[in-house]
Amino acid sequence: MVSFAIRAARIERKPSAAAKWAGRIAWFSLVLLITAVALHRFGFIETIPFFWTVVLAGGLATLGLLTAILAFWRMWEYGFTGFWSAFWGLLISVLVLAPYGIAGVLYVTRPALTDVMTDVVTPPEFALAPALRQPPMNPIGPLSQAAGLEHMEAYPELAGRRYEQPREQVMAALMAVLDQKGWERLGSSDETGEVIPEEAADGEGRTVVEAAATAPILGLPFDAAIRVEERDNATFVDMRVVSRYGSHDLGFNAMEIQSFLRDLDEALTEMAGG
Repeated sequence: MVSFAIRAARIERKPSAAAKWAGRIAWFSLVLLITAVALHRFGFIETIPFFWTVVLAGGLATLGLLTAILAFWRMWEYGFTGFWSAFWGLLISVLVLAPYGIAGVLYVTRPALTDVMTDVVTPPEFALAPALRQPPMNPIGPLSQAAGLEHMEAYPELAGRRYEQPREQVMAALMAVLDQKGWERLGSSDETGEVIPEEAADGEGRTVVEAAATAPILGLPFDAAIRVEERDNATFVDMRVVSRYGSHDLGFNAMEIQSFLRDLDEALTEMAGG
């Protein structure tokens, strides 16, 4: 009796080159973005090169996403292997692109401003920060009428503070908040715009305290002017924040003002309670 061995033909599935490259590109974009943010946050690279690196990381993440989609399509059509490489490439690319998506939403929903303030009519004036700005930094100038209208429409809730505490106490709390946030004091000026010594900032009249700081996480630099003046037996505080780079602050300058004034409220409340 002749027996025949029937062997099943085994088809060898080819690995997908697209899947392999999707994972590699995605991982590289993630490492590049994290490295760029860390280096810029701690001052090892300048802001303009940082912007270009972020653009490059975003472009690579987009390429990784498209390559992963291509890999899945080829696996479906031709039976190629490499599912997990394509999966991780897709997942990591989406994670890297998520902040870009959020930034895109903010770009569309927030006004294209880099100069935000609590008093659009008579904003606090900078006496020291303009001299620190060199091209390609944004110059500090008056707000145009169109920008002012856009500002008021976008941030109707952004307003200065009226405190019943004496000026000296408000100034002490303000300086404490500056130190707490780690903002660098540039100096102070009086109501005529003349720079005055720090020890004279607690005097009478109007005082504008200027500070330089960087935004959390990304470390984007900005300048702040905080005006303190006595009026109608009360102390009024107004604030202005101007980005050093870019044509759109994505709404972060308003957030910085709100955060600072909230901390100032808490500091004065603690002083009153103590």
